[in-house]
Formats: sequence, structure tokens, C-alpha cells
Amino acid sequence: MAGVLGNCLKNLIRLAQELKQSIDKIPQNRRNAHKLSENLITDLIDIETFYRARSHVIEATPELEEALTGLLKQTQAVQTRCEQFLITTEQRGWRKMGAAMKAWRECDQVERELGELKDSVHQCYRKFTMIAISRLEQPINQISLTTTTPDGTALQLNESQNVMLGHMESFLTTLQTPGSTAGTPIFIQPPKEVVDALYLHQQVEAISNSLAELSATQTFAREEPNEQYLQPFKTVISNGRLKSSEDVHRDVVAKTLEIIKLLKGDSADLSIQDGAWEMVNLAIRLYDLEMYSDAEAMGRWTVTMFRALVATNQDIYEPYLALALRNLSRYKGQINDDEGSTAAVAESLEIQRCLVQKNPTLEVRSQLSNTLNEYWSIITQKGDNEKGLEIAQESVAITDSIRAEIAVWNEWLETPPSGPPPPYIEPAYVQVDDVKHSDDPAQPHPASLDENETIWLDYNTARALCCLAYSYQDNGRINEAYETQLKSLALYQNLHRIHGGNFEENVASSCAHLCSQGLREGRDNAKSIDYAERALEIYRRQVDYHPVKVSPWLTESLWDYADLLHNEGRKDDVIRVTQEALEIVRKSNQNRKLLADALHTSSGKLRRLEQKETAVVLRMEAVDIYRTLAIRDPPSSESALPPADVVPRHTVPDSLMDLANDFLLIDKEADAVVHCQEAVDIFRTNLRKAPDDSSAHLDLARGLSYLCYCMFRIKEYDVAVKLGNESITIYRQQFRALGKEFKAIESYVSALRRATLSSFYAISLHAISVNAAVIEDLQMLIVDHKDKVGKTLFHAFYDRDFLLGKHGRVRESLRVHEQVIGLFTSFPITDPGIAADYISAHDSYAGNLQDLGRPVDAVRACEKAIDLGNRFEDDEVTKELACALAGARATYSGLLYNLGRYIEAEEVMKCSVKASRENMTPAEDTLLACRLRTYANVRRRLDCIDEALKLNEEAVMICRNSTSKGVFVEARLPYNLDSHAASMLELEDHQKALTTIQEAMELYRKLRDGDYNPMVPWHYCEPIYAEALNIFANCLMATGDLNGAYRALTEAETLYRDIVADRPGLFADQVVCLDLLVINTRALGFHAEAKRISDDLAERLRAMEMFNSEVALLAYTALDELRSRPSQVRLRASFGNQ
Repeated sequence: MAGVLGNCLKNLIRLAQELKQSIDKIPQNRRNAHKLSENLITDLIDIETFYRARSHVIEATPELEEALTGLLKQTQAVQTRCEQFLITTEQRGWRKMGAAMKAWRECDQVERELGELKDSVHQCYRKFTMIAISRLEQPINQISLTTTTPDGTALQLNESQNVMLGHMESFLTTLQTPGSTAGTPIFIQPPKEVVDALYLHQQVEAISNSLAELSATQTFAREEPNEQYLQPFKTVISNGRLKSSEDVHRDVVAKTLEIIKLLKGDSADLSIQDGAWEMVNLAIRLYDLEMYSDAEAMGRWTVTMFRALVATNQDIYEPYLALALRNLSRYKGQINDDEGSTAAVAESLEIQRCLVQKNPTLEVRSQLSNTLNEYWSIITQKGDNEKGLEIAQESVAITDSIRAEIAVWNEWLETPPSGPPPPYIEPAYVQVDDVKHSDDPAQPHPASLDENETIWLDYNTARALCCLAYSYQDNGRINEAYETQLKSLALYQNLHRIHGGNFEENVASSCAHLCSQGLREGRDNAKSIDYAERALEIYRRQVDYHPVKVSPWLTESLWDYADLLHNEGRKDDVIRVTQEALEIVRKSNQNRKLLADALHTSSGKLRRLEQKETAVVLRMEAVDIYRTLAIRDPPSSESALPPADVVPRHTVPDSLMDLANDFLLIDKEADAVVHCQEAVDIFRTNLRKAPDDSSAHLDLARGLSYLCYCMFRIKEYDVAVKLGNESITIYRQQFRALGKEFKAIESYVSALRRATLSSFYAISLHAISVNAAVIEDLQMLIVDHKDKVGKTLFHAFYDRDFLLGKHGRVRESLRVHEQVIGLFTSFPITDPGIAADYISAHDSYAGNLQDLGRPVDAVRACEKAIDLGNRFEDDEVTKELACALAGARATYSGLLYNLGRYIEAEEVMKCSVKASRENMTPAEDTLLACRLRTYANVRRRLDCIDEALKLNEEAVMICRNSTSKGVFVEARLPYNLDSHAASMLELEDHQKALTTIQEAMELYRKLRDGDYNPMVPWHYCEPIYAEALNIFANCLMATGDLNGAYRALTEAETLYRDIVADRPGLFADQVVCLDLLVINTRALGFHAEAKRISDDLAERLRAMEMFNSEVALLAYTALDELRSRPSQVRLRASFGNQ
């Protein structure tokens, strides 16, 4: 019955095509019928495609044959009806018209029949898929394969091998379907590569079983070393053309059959020294075929056999045992047996160090270098970068010493001897005749290195240099890493040029490292592109031979290449390369977990390439896969091989947090909150299941910290503070419980930073206590982690200053600044970044001192900050330092202005504005506007009114056009408008001045009367609002509105009572207000009230002289400045109060 279904499907497709042609010829044809006929053909072609791919499973199925026969009859019936329509429409005259009307009436019936036919096709397709799946879904121990294997025998799979089959290329689907018939063997023909791998696996298992049986029933013979082992220990490095997987497979099969034949010998005692070395090579070939579990199985037996041989003759066999242990370590690493991998390589190192002490031959020392390189891989994967650097340096030192000794010998051999020969590096197993200039035949000499030894030395040197390059990079020594990798590349290129073969993979890896993001920063982009293209050329050629191994390298190189093209602005090429990378990701990761991992990584790469929307799509796909894998039942402890797609408990929530981050990058904060909240819920569930697991506690703390940040982004500041507090509480508990075992310092500090940032904007007073807890934790951490904590602690203190000031607790704020400045005594101020923070701390400290009535101390604080900044040379000044210094100079200029030192204030402010223009970012534009305002005030006091007006106009324009967000931004426009109005007053443009100040007052009142705005705390706005009321009153009096001016001044005077009680340094502003109120009340004819206010002003000044002479001096200076303004002189003259 073979091929019956295929022929039936061909007939169905042909009939469906004829049906479509008939429908196309009907004039009354409607678009719906046409569409249905097209879809019908498409669906039938899909069934045929499905059949061709799975004919070995579903052929000879009566149920399917019956379904297709019924479908064929139904299609013929619809096609016959359409042909009848075609006949009737060929009639002429009235008959043609009648036929057309009949066709129109019956067209609905045709469409219904087409729809029913399409449904039948879908049902047939479903039967095909269900039967195919059910036949693959039999219990594993019921599946058997009938196929011819390379030795001509039938391949039968036992249960464990069927499990393996299920993992190879996802051969068995995991979908459960009804209708499976248990107990019946199903005969299927899997792909050739699967059969080859399974066959080879059977042979490896046969070897293992034979060895296990023999070792249990027989003893290994105590044998004398044969000729191979009597030669000096030497390994051979393979080189030559790159073999296909089929060629390698054929070689490996031949080797396994040889070993099996050896194991089936009739000897009572098994001789193993011949087979042991063959099995070493067999394990290497299995590793090359990416059959890592089988390689590990053979590796274990090689170690067992060489241990037995070492017991008989340690000196001969110990180097081989060390080699077998090193190889076993590599195999165990590939199957994620980290503990076994570490133990094996550590034992190998111990043996080889002893061998070097006994007999430091070139081969033994070279082998030690090779093992150190393997050990380096394990240690660096565990994150111990410092130890990794030590190991890499030791390995390089060994190869360098060998090369240096060879160079000395070569020099001695090429020149007449003038003394004794250098110390030998190789025991005398060469003929004396091979050595020139030798007068002592008993003296051991080194032989010239043969080709294999030269290859090994160059290869080990290159590999050691490559490890050292990565270690330099991991320890932040980037330039050394780059130069070291160049040396490694030069050696690999020379090996590849002379010997070809396997070395091109090493050339590619070196090129890939040189163009990687970690090494290419600050280097020629074109050179990096050249390295990337060379790596890609090799990887693209190799991926067909070793897809599992090479695909990740190729993908990573493609991402680096896309990054480099992005730097060049080659957008079309970037899209092409990223598409190639994604195709490889999907093609090479048939296992769902590996696919999800690859999509997860690819999303991060696309995000860096600014393809953020695509990154989100990939991340969502990865998250969906992780979710489906996570809801499965955990694997049985009795299963032979645990599922390859089991995900750790933290994978789903971690991927959700990454997805939340992706959403934040495209400004979809609400989506970010939803996914981050889901991650936190999973972390909480995990913690309930494992309450004693510290990692579960830390996972929850990390999730809460990021959810805190997400809430911060949607401006739910109080919720963010609560989450941040919960997060740092967990971190604190774990830090104290784990002590030195606590490894999450960076995450802890990040959580502290997010918590204090949220408290910065929160409404609740609880934010102050949370900030206090943050500072306490940071002070606890700074003892041992100064480099990671210092800047965060500074920001936390700064946030506390803001919080206390926001809630009117200015004196506490001053103590905070004193703590901050004390903090910097333990830091080297020679660093520009730390110096910038130190200057900013003194700047804020000066502002607090000024508010509390200590102007002289404030001036000293500013001078100290400016002096520190001036110590740096021009080429040492960073933008951060320049901005901090500009801020300190702006504050210093304001203090000098208040003290009446206007010329000095003008010089300092000029420098501040210049530095601000050159170094500030667009996000800081409104801060520049405020400095322009201060500069305008100084220029106006020096009678440069026109220049002051231009500065005011520029400042107002900056604020109006600004799109920046941050603290005080909304208050800076009215703040600059009131200064602009003051400049207009001096130019006697009273009406424009009044219009400008009215706009400022309206903006101030919106801030005051509207809902609470955490970006602009009103406590900070009150003083500048009161100052604006003074300017408003001046404008009103200049335009004759004395009553309006009285109301403004009365409001200002009421505000100043509370302001000055809290911040006595603002007493001078209160004095100005009272002096204006005296003038106003006199002009209104309220002479008694004017005298009362005047007497009150005089009494306040006298009291201030007694209480704080510095503040009194500021008040007198402010009065002199006010009364000497041209606008005030004119105003007072008009009222008769000059």
C-alpha cells in the first residue's frame, strides 16, 4: 500500500486546481468563492508537505486512506456543480439572462459547499497530525528502530537509549494526544545523523559494559610496558584538513570496533595498555563529534585503566594518567559536572607538578602549561578573576622559559663554544652526533625540536597568552589584554599558515576577541571590522562541520560585527547581519530551553543596537518559552537522563525582570510594572517553598529592588519607598547572616540607591526614616567596600539633605552636610570624580550655612571648594568636575553679591557661566538659566542694564524651550521671569515689567495651590515666591496700583515671619519687604501703620546686630542696594519719601 496516500493527495490537489479554474470562469463569481478555492489548494499542499516529511510514520494507515477518499469525492461533487454553472452561462439571449439569475441565486449554496469542503480539509489535516504524533508518542520502551547500521546489523534501542533519542534534536514531541495505542511497536526511519549517533552510542555503551563486566570478573594483567610506553612521553597534535562530521564518525566507528574486538579476546587476564591509549583518542574524537556524555564515559574508563597501570609502574604511566584526567575534566565540564571537572583537573595538576620536579622535560613542562590553561577555564567560569590571572601568568611563564632556554641553546650551538654549555632542558635521549661543537660525549644536550614539538610549544604559548589576555580584561587591564591577544593571534596565524587544519578555529577566536566590545573601545573601528570579518569567514565555513560548537561563536561574532557596523552608520548592513544572527539562533537551537536562552541573549544585543522594539519581541518569546517549561512537573529522580529543557527556579522571574527593563527603554512603564510584579510574585513563591535558602531571599530582594525602580518610573514614589525598604531589609538580614559569604554587594548597593532615590520624591515622612536606614547600611558596607559604596553614600546624604529641607528641618540638614564632608576625608581627593562630589558637598554646605545665618562660614566653604578645583590641571578637568566647580562659583558669587562685593561677584559669575555653557548637558539647561539670572542681577547692580536684560531674556527663553525633567525645573521659569521684570523696571518699561511679573506670580500660585508636586516642594519655593512678591509690589507701585502693592507686600511679610524663623540667613529679604511696605503705606496715607512698621524694622535690625552681626551686615547691605536702585530712587521721589 506504499505511496497510496501520496497519489491520493496529488489527485486531490489537481482536482482542487480544476475547481478553482471553474470558479474563475463564472461571470457571477464572487470574491468569497474565489478566496475559498485558493485557500483550499493551499491547505491541500500543506497536507502533502506534512505527508512527505512524515511518510515513514503515517503511510499504510487505513484511517487516513479512508479520510482522503471521502475528501476526494466531496471535492469532485463541488467541482461538478461549478462546471454546470459554466455550461449554463454559455447560453445566449433571454436564456443566458435566466441562467445568470439562477447562478446568482445558487451562488450562496456553492460558497457554503466550498466552506464545508475547506472544513473537511482541516479535519483531514488534523487526522494526519494526530496519527503522526500518536505514533511517536508511544511509551518509550515500546519504540524500536528498523534500519541498517554501518556494520550491517539491525539497531535495537533499549529504554535509556530511547531517552537519549528523545533529547537528540527534539525527535520525540512532548505533546500529549488522545488515540495512542499502547503496546504496539512502531517502525520508524529517523534521520541518518540520528541513526549514526545512536549506533555510535551503542558501541560506546558496549565498550563500557564490557569493561565493567571484565573489571568485575577479571583482574588486569600485571604487564611490562611495551615499546610505545618505553619511549619518552609525547603527545601528538593533529593538523590537516577540516573533516566533515561523516568522516570523523567513520573514523570513530572503526576505532570503537577495534576496541570491542580487543575486549572480546579469550585471554584470562586482560592486557589494557594497548587499548587504554586508543580509548584516550576515542574520547577525543567523540568530543569532536559533540557527543559529550559518551566522551565522558570513555574518559572515566581511561582514568580507571591508567590508575591500574600506574599501580604497576608509576614512572612510566603517570604522565598518561595526568593527561587522561585533564581530558576528563574537559568532558565533565561539557555535561555541567562542575565539581567533577574541577576535581579531575586539580588531580592532573598535582601529578604534573610532581613530574616537573622529578624530570623537567620540555614535554612535561608543556603539558603542565596545557593543564594550567584548562584549570584557568574552570576557575574563571566560577568568577575568580584574580586567581585566574595568577594561573594564566604561571602558564605563560612556563612557555616563555622554555622558549628562552631553546633560544640560548640555539645561540650556543651556532657559535664556537667559549665555556660550558647552558643547563639542559631535555634529558639525553638524543644522539651526541646530532649536536655540534661537543667535546664531551657524556654531556646531555637538547635535540632540535621536531615538527610536533614545535607545534605543541607554539600552540601552548598561544593558548596561554589567550588565557592571559582574557584575565587581563577581567581585571580591568584592557591595553595589556589587547596587546597580549595580538601576540596570541600572531602565533595562531603562523601555525595556520604552516600547518593549516584545526588552527583556523583558534585564529577565528583570537580575531573575535580583538573585535569584542570589551577590547575594541577607543580603537580603530575599521581595524575591528577587519578582525570581525576574518572571524566570520572562518566560523561560517566551520559551522557546517561542528554546528553545536561553532554556532554560538558565529552568533556572538555576528552581534559584534553588527555593533561595529552600527558605529559606522551602516543601517542596512546592521539589519542584514542581525537577521543572519537570528536565523542561526533559531536554526541551531532546536531544544526549547536553548532557544529561549539564545533569544534572551539576542534581545540584549538588539537593545544595544537600538533595535529596542525587536528586542522586546524576542524577549517576550523567550519568556513565554520559559513559562511553559517552568510549569512542567520536575524530572523524576529515577530518570536516566534529566530533561534538557528543565529551567532553574529563578529563570522565569529573571527573564521577566529583563523584559521589564526592555519595556522601560521604550517608555512602556505600565507594562514594565506588570512583568516586574509577576517576577516578584514568583520570587515570593520560591521563598515560601525554600525559606532557609539564602539565594531565595536574595532573589526576592533583587526583584523588590527593581520593582521599586519601576514604581519610581511611573511616579508612585511612596509605593516605591515601601518596596525599596522591604528590599534593603532583606539584604541587611542576609548580609549579617552570611558575613563574608555574602556575594551580592553590587545588588545590595543598587537597592539602597533605588530606595533613597524614591525617598527623594516621596510625600510621606516615612521617606526620611527609609533614607536614614539606607545611610546606616551604607556606612556599614563602606568599611570593606569603599570603592563600591562611596559615591552611593554621598548621594544618600545629598538626598537626606533634600528630604530634610523639603520638610523644613534645615538645621538637621546642616549636620548631614558636615557628615558628608567628613566622609571625604577617607577618600583620595586627587581623583576628579571624587573631587567633583567633594566640591558639590561644600557647595550645598555653603547654601545651608547661608540660610542659617553664617555667611562668613559659607564664603569659606565655597573658597575651599573652588581652591580644590583649581588644583587640577586643564587636561585633568572632567565635565563632571567642571560642572561642580561652576556650581560652587555660582554660589560664591551670590554670597559676594549679598556682602556688597559686586566687582568680585561679577568676575566669579562670569567664570561660572562660561564653564556651565561649555560643560552642561541639555538636561541641565534650566540650571544654566538660573546662573544667567544671577549674572544678570550682578550686571544690573553695576548699571549694565541692557546686558542684564539680554541675559534675562536668554534665561527665560531656555526655560520656556526646555524639555528636561527634574527637581525645581517647573519653578525655574517663574524664578527667571521675576528677575526679567526687575531689569525692565530699571529701564522704566513698567507695563512690560508688570506683565512679566504677573505671569511669574500665576505660575508660582499654580505650584502652591495645585496638587502636591514632588518635583517642586513648596517649602523650597516659598522664599523665592516671597522675593517675587517684593518685585511684584514694585511693579504695581510703579504703575500706580498702591492697593495691589500693599496686598502683595502684606502677603510677603507674613511669609517671611515663618521663613526667617526657620532660616535666619534670609533676614535681609524680610528687611527689604518691610522697607517697601513702609513706603507703600505712607503713599496710601496710612501714616500710623507706616510708623509702626518703620519702628519694627529698626528694632529688628538692632536685635539682629546683637544676635548675629553677620546677618545684620547683610541686611544693611541689602537696604543700601535697594534704596540706591534708579527705579527706587524715582519711586521714592514721586512719593516724597526719598
